[in-house]
Amino acid sequence: MIIDGELFTGAGQGAYFTQLEGYRRQFETKLGFTPFPGTVNLRVRTQEGLGALQRLRTLPGIPIDPWGGSTCGARCFRVRIGDRLLGGLVIPDETFYSEDVLELMAPENVRQALGLADGDTVRVEILLEHG
Repeated sequence: MIIDGELFTGAGQGAYFTQLEGYRRQFETKLGFTPFPGTVNLRVRTQEGLGALQRLRTLPGIPIDPWGGSTCGARCFRVRIGDRLLGGLVIPDETFYSEDVLELMAPENVRQALGLADGDTVRVEILLEHG
């Protein structure tokens, strides 16, 4: 599954959540990497991309359990960001973003690694696992 989105600067809450010990440990064990502080946000603008995102939201993904008294868990999917960077797509149980937003994380700074700036289009390949 491929989804293209337009990079934008988010609210900054991803840096907080990706570094909380209980969440960070789950990302490490379940996704296989320690996330760079923060998430990268993409706004999906095409009907094809929005349809793919809607289908993705119906899949179970990799569960991230609530931690530290929080009620907010998430589901994650392994992804390839751009043409080479492996990372994760996070679908939080609770978010203030609209349904057209993808939140991504990776073991390194995605903007620097791929030379990206706000407004750039980024291709994300969802690496669905089949049992």
